Amino acid sequence: VLDVCSAPGGKAYDIGHAMKGSGLIVAVDLPGKRIKHLRQNLDSLQFPNLNIEIVESDLLKLTPAIFKDLNLPAEYDAVMLDAPCSNTGVIQRRTDVKWRLKNQDIESCVELQSKLLFAAANFVKLGGRIVYSTCSIEAAENQEVVSHFLESPSGNYFKLINSVISYPWETGHDGAGAFVLERIK
Repeated sequence: VLDVCSAPGGKAYDIGHAMKGSGLIVAVDLPGKRIKHLRQNLDSLQFPNLNIEIVESDLLKLTPAIFKDLNLPAEYDAVMLDAPCSNTGVIQRRTDVKWRLKNQDIESCVELQSKLLFAAANFVKLGGRIVYSTCSIEAAENQEVVSHFLESPSGNYFKLINSVISYPWETGHDGAGAFVLERIK
């Protein structure tokens, strides 16, 4: 499993348990202070048959050659992309969001999210899946990013197999969007 935008590591930690402590997780995030938290959180996963590798890299600059140089696979059965977002789904818990968020912030998020999804999709092997998720409830950051991807030449290699949008006023917990895409060719 390739977990991109991985820090601070909560998703990779959960993935390790879902894998029943067996397999390979490659966690990728930007170099910097978040890597320390990622490393600390993943160091607590102590399974003898679970290999965890941390790659400090910008996903937008990541290439198969970088993985090859690190003796890691260039394609994965599953890729997890929990994209940076506007955080509109967690406003009830993070009240600072409503004070700092501006209209252009969502546009900037959408642009980055789209680039990240295109980049992450390059590492999904045939028959593999990519999960694209945000903690936003904005259609622009969820359905529209995924639709844009699926309508592109790169997206022709994938099909949407499941999606969920969680609204706090309906579910009683944080809002989010999650989409599972399968590589079909």
